[in-house]
Amino acid sequence: MKKVLLVILHILGYPVLLALVLYLNWDIMMTQAQNYGIFVFVGVIVAVVMALIYYICYAAITSKKKKKRKTIFNQTVRLCMAAVIPLTGLWAVCDLALPDFLAGATSSTIYYEDLADGWNDRAEVNEQLLDKFIELSVKAGTLPYDSDAMDESEAIAYYQSKGYNEAVSELSDNEYYGTIGGLFALQYQSMNANGYQSFTQPWISFATSDRLTIPCLVHLLLDEREINQDFITNYDYTEYKENADGTKEITTVFFAVCDKATNTITLKNVNWTILDMDGKETALEIGNIPGMLPDNFSSLISLVINGSDLGPIINPILSDLAGILASEGILGANINVIVETGPFVTEDAIKISLRPTTGYYYPEVLENTEIHRGTLGYQEMAWLESNGLIYALVTLFSTRRVFLLFAAWIAVINILIGMVRGMCKEEKEKKRKIDAVQAPQKRIAPTYGTIRPYM
Repeated sequence: MKKVLLVILHILGYPVLLALVLYLNWDIMMTQAQNYGIFVFVGVIVAVVMALIYYICYAAITSKKKKKRKTIFNQTVRLCMAAVIPLTGLWAVCDLALPDFLAGATSSTIYYEDLADGWNDRAEVNEQLLDKFIELSVKAGTLPYDSDAMDESEAIAYYQSKGYNEAVSELSDNEYYGTIGGLFALQYQSMNANGYQSFTQPWISFATSDRLTIPCLVHLLLDEREINQDFITNYDYTEYKENADGTKEITTVFFAVCDKATNTITLKNVNWTILDMDGKETALEIGNIPGMLPDNFSSLISLVINGSDLGPIINPILSDLAGILASEGILGANINVIVETGPFVTEDAIKISLRPTTGYYYPEVLENTEIHRGTLGYQEMAWLESNGLIYALVTLFSTRRVFLLFAAWIAVINILIGMVRGMCKEEKEKKRKIDAVQAPQKRIAPTYGTIRPYM
């Protein structure tokens, strides 16, 4: 009976902890193991390590040699410490070290609190990032498919079922990449080295911290930029020249595009704007600013844009304006100028929007694959590039509350195990012996022989 109770108590400790961590991470492991391998098992691995530390300590502390020198009570205290210190100590260290590390690794786009309070939400966001990148790449033609065998939605689902680094038969003839991961690496290098990292400070910091003012936007759009040589990871996707000292100077960073005329994938040198980095529109709503514009201003603009006579004239002008902005001498990249009126805009106002060639927010831009480049915004691409690390952190954070709760629970389990092993009986016997030694000796009255009269 004693052995059965010990087994039950042990099962209620670390095996239950491991089962709970497995449950919390099951969906992530089942869906993302093919993409990110061992990274999605970090939480489970850490839990197994904690269990091994405890059971090694248990075997050492309760060994027969130790038992001769230490009481069961002393062993129980040590076992409680062997459980509580690793489980709580890990997160004491993480709480101190991870906030700065996480902010630096993600350019302050993901914070410690985001994972501590919502690790599962972050996992869902990052799962959607890969699915969206695949969807955009299929639409842009950089992930090709046989249109006779499947439609676009089926092609998207097909590629989403493939692993990130799994060889894809549809890419077997592609000389530039054969996996989804290979395509992403090519696209991200261009967007990073020839895009985000090429913008000058402090303007790019202003833009990424929600301070994209008009002067900041003008600088980011028009200032000259150079390729950041430090962020080249694969020279196969570049053109470069070798300097006299043997170093390589990158002159072109290629980006994969689908040539719609020949339906083939080629590499092209593309430029990026700050709007492409953000992946979202920059909009200005005008016409309803009291005291600044006439009351009928927006109505006049609406008539000009939507009127049956003037509309066909204005719309081509907007398209030509976008083409001028996209010329090599100005931006070198497409920007979509959209003017909106109607019920979706504030009453008596119009909205002028600048929409990028990245992101997945605007169907009318997405459908124009001649303009849309088939990528997410830079921040999302950077998250996707670090997805393995992020999944490792996500699964690690899934253990945070479990470890802190089970530190107290396993301490209680150890006390119960100590009681089953005879800790209480041993302590009572020890107390009895101490009491017996310390108890005052009872005085025994002297006895004398019977006095007999002298005869």
